[in-house]
Amino acid sequence: MMAGTLDKRIRIQAPGFIQDGNGETVPYWYDLIRTDGGYTWASIVDITGKEYVIANAQQSEVQTKITIRYRPDILPVMRVLHEQVVYEIMAVLGQNRRTLLLMCKTAAPLVVANDILREDASPILTEN
Repeated sequence: MMAGTLDKRIRIQAPGFIQDGNGETVPYWYDLIRTDGGYTWASIVDITGKEYVIANAQQSEVQTKITIRYRPDILPVMRVLHEQVVYEIMAVLGQNRRTLLLMCKTAAPLVVANDILREDASPILTEN
């Protein structure tokens, strides 16, 4: 993988929990990368796509491979944001320890108002 092909800026998010204004613990997505505005460079290539009908509504799913520089902290429970698309990470491949190949599928549309990490939020990580 040549560095020049990493031409998309993405954000990688991990699940966690925060306390809301009422002191309740609620699920939350936070940016894994804490520098450069939370962004890293990637290559994004759609592999396959399909459409189907569930409950009389047309649905679509796209499988995508996303390549980034190697990081040891990426897990399949995380997600990738690129523009207004959310990618669920299904598998992480990185045997060469130079790049990671994230096998993803598209998820529900991004709800920006509820998913952006607030500066004052303190994520509570869970170990599974």
